[in-house]
Amino acid sequence: MLLTQIVGFLLLYLLQRVQYYLPLNPQGQTGISPDSSFNTAVSFVTNTNWQSYTPESTMGYLAQMAG
Repeated sequence: MLLTQIVGFLLLYLLQRVQYYLPLNPQGQTGISPDSSFNTAVSFVTNTNWQSYTPESTMGYLAQMAG
C-alpha cells in the first residue's frame, strides 16, 4: 500500500512539472513550481485535496484529467 502511494505521488508530481510537454495542453500552460507541485501531490495522496491554485487557469487538460 505504501508503494502504491509513493508511485502515485511521483506520477502526479511529474505530471504537473512536465505538463508543458504533454498533449492536451492547448493553452501552453507551463509546469507548476516545484513547491506547489509537491504540495498538491502530497495533498492528493493523503486525500486532503487542498489546492493552492485555480486548476482551470494553471493546468492543462491532461494534467487535470489524469491527476
